[in-house]
Amino acid sequence: MQQPIIINPKAQEDFKQIIRDYFHENPDSMWYGGYVDYEWKHLRYILQESLPFDLENKNVLEFGCNIGASSIILSCFKANIEAVDSNKSAVDATKFNIASYGKEEYINVRHISDTTKLPFQDNHFDLILANSVLEYVCETQIDAILNELKRILKQGGVILITGTSNRIALREIHSKKLFVNYIPNFIGKFFNYKLQKGLSPWKLLTHFKQYELLELSDKSKNYLEIRKKFGWSDKKINIYRMIAFVLSYIKLTPSLLTPSLTATFRKKF
Repeated sequence: MQQPIIINPKAQEDFKQIIRDYFHENPDSMWYGGYVDYEWKHLRYILQESLPFDLENKNVLEFGCNIGASSIILSCFKANIEAVDSNKSAVDATKFNIASYGKEEYINVRHISDTTKLPFQDNHFDLILANSVLEYVCETQIDAILNELKRILKQGGVILITGTSNRIALREIHSKKLFVNYIPNFIGKFFNYKLQKGLSPWKLLTHFKQYELLELSDKSKNYLEIRKKFGWSDKKINIYRMIAFVLSYIKLTPSLLTPSLTATFRKKF
């Protein structure tokens, strides 16, 4: 598998122009121009180690594709990818980003304004990836969206939630603010200010209670292998291995309790 490289400079310049015009950000920053390289060093290992099947020719949905970096990494596995987002500008950026890397063959991009109603058949996808997106979903819509994702996932398929801010963390990972996860919503409404909060792991465990949590099934073995590739020390790995062993007795995993949440659920046959 080869790391994706830019092969269409014109499309890349169009991508950068959208980032300047609509996102008002530096297109060369890590989270825009450098995002594909970042995901190559992170998401690639998650996909290689976490899934119980090969992705080649599998039907994959990236829910909340942002600028398409995760879909570009998925395309390296030769999957058939549907990338969707509720933000029209993000979808436009994704199309140019995909063209920059010459991955149009594998990825179809759609703008869906109402993601509580997805235009896909029941039991269609082998994998649904939600990478750093569900924490941005409005609390009044999260239940409907999770139900939709469950509807379109195949029996034996996997929903992978990763890079997601955890509601139980003392510091919210995106805003870096302390205790914001614990501030009641009515306070934000009173000051007309939207509080950026994480996603509750208990919400996920409730929704997916009939699914197999793969990190629990293997006592976090794959999760820790991935973190080792991310650069975790042997000492840290061993500590987390012991924590995983203890947590398994109460049906929890370290990946559900860390500030950046990861959960891999398989729909039982």
